[in-house]
Amino acid sequence: MPNTRPPESLLQSLRQIVGEDGVSLSAPDLRAYSRDMCPITHLWWRRNETPAETLAVIWPRTPVECARAAAAVSQAGISIIPYGAGSGVCGGVIPTGPAITFDLKRLRFVEEVDAISGAVRAGAGVIGQHLEDELNRQGFTLGHFPSSIYCSSVGGWIAARSAGQCSSRYGKIEDMVVSLRGVTPDGQMFETRSFYTPAPSPLPWLIGSEGTLAVIVSAKLRVHPLPEARQFASFGFDDVEQGTEAMRRIMQWGLRPSVVRLYDELDTMIAMGKGKDSGAKLLKPGADSGRWTAPVRKWLSSLRSDSMRAALEHPGLLNFLADRLPVRCLLILGFEGKPEIVRHEVDIASAECEAQGGKNFGEEPGVHWQKNRYGVSYKQSAIYESGSFVDTMEVATTWSNLMPLYRAVKKAVGGKAFIMAHFSHAYPDGCSIYFTFAGGAPDVNALEELYRSTWKTALDAVHAAGATISHHHGVGMSKQEYMPLEHGAMMNAFKALKSGMDAGKIMNPGKLGL
Repeated sequence: MPNTRPPESLLQSLRQIVGEDGVSLSAPDLRAYSRDMCPITHLWWRRNETPAETLAVIWPRTPVECARAAAAVSQAGISIIPYGAGSGVCGGVIPTGPAITFDLKRLRFVEEVDAISGAVRAGAGVIGQHLEDELNRQGFTLGHFPSSIYCSSVGGWIAARSAGQCSSRYGKIEDMVVSLRGVTPDGQMFETRSFYTPAPSPLPWLIGSEGTLAVIVSAKLRVHPLPEARQFASFGFDDVEQGTEAMRRIMQWGLRPSVVRLYDELDTMIAMGKGKDSGAKLLKPGADSGRWTAPVRKWLSSLRSDSMRAALEHPGLLNFLADRLPVRCLLILGFEGKPEIVRHEVDIASAECEAQGGKNFGEEPGVHWQKNRYGVSYKQSAIYESGSFVDTMEVATTWSNLMPLYRAVKKAVGGKAFIMAHFSHAYPDGCSIYFTFAGGAPDVNALEELYRSTWKTALDAVHAAGATISHHHGVGMSKQEYMPLEHGAMMNAFKALKSGMDAGKIMNPGKLGL
């Protein structure tokens, strides 16, 4: 898409609204703000290509400035792309036509907590860890800990319907939002009523709308007192079937663990590869530690080498070997809250795990996970530097359909990419599976073709299995062709809502199948 300059009259208006330093036309800014962390953009950049660029980037300092800027851009007939921190992985901020990007990170205020109601108002631009730090200072926690907490924002969480690592206890972001303030495409400001209102609320329309309906400027969020105690427990199971059955029973007994994570065999080795004494106890009885685990660990540590890319070009063999590792599947449980409640919940959950054949590994694997839980996302660049790709896909389904979904996706993808998975975000009625797959090809063009075909194969398998295509990463551009398949005739309702709120079709067009 050729990059053209916005009308000079519009630029003058925007500079008057957000200040001279609040508007950028610089080439580095335009390129940087025309992408998120969607892996396909990594492949584009390796070819020094950017299929589309935003026309300008602006930084509103207040909700009023955001509203005035939206009105000016709307009158010019140019699209608006709300931008949080750029950590999304589904291409949700990539322009599909002439657009101006509204970076909201200057809206980073955090108000005092209403301790009686347990709520706080935060600006859409607040980075997640900064919000949590401020809440902790006041004696509270939001309970929302996505892997991207250091580089994602409150507005982005809400727009993409995100989930944190403690969602089994605290819920996903939609369970935390009490009300929203936002700006319509024509510059009108609005505030939703409390979610407790008995009348139908527009709040569920906006959560997960990915910038296609309005610009979110702030939110009132439920908060909780900081837990007085936290305790981990971990268990090794002979296979994922045993482990997921223990997870199901724990959740359906009404326990409220903050952390529930089960890794399949290979993901177990990666998750605990550097944990204290992890090697020997992860092996099934009778397994030869040196024969099996040492070569795999050596291979996994060579992410930067040419041999990694060569190996990933033969995923069928890698998956065959990985499926035969004599390694137990690791389940990590975490409980927090009042000390006496935590103690009882750990005892009940431990008894349930042991009844399902789990071997008690103690607290250490959970403590190790807690210390390293945000690290994995920052280790992926080495795989791209080797000429390969890596990506993750988070899907969800009911307990009764969980194993069929797991097997179907592994079978479908296994011939194209190396694949592993862990199970997390567990609830009484179902669970999410977080697949990681990696592939290699001789050159970047072949790699992009492999990447696209791998995703299509994976999502075809998810849809055929009757599961949902996304649990918390959103839809953006990368999954949008599956929206009509998943929602059927109800896509007409989404389209009607879009037409009603955004008649000019200027809000982040080309996303969510809209």
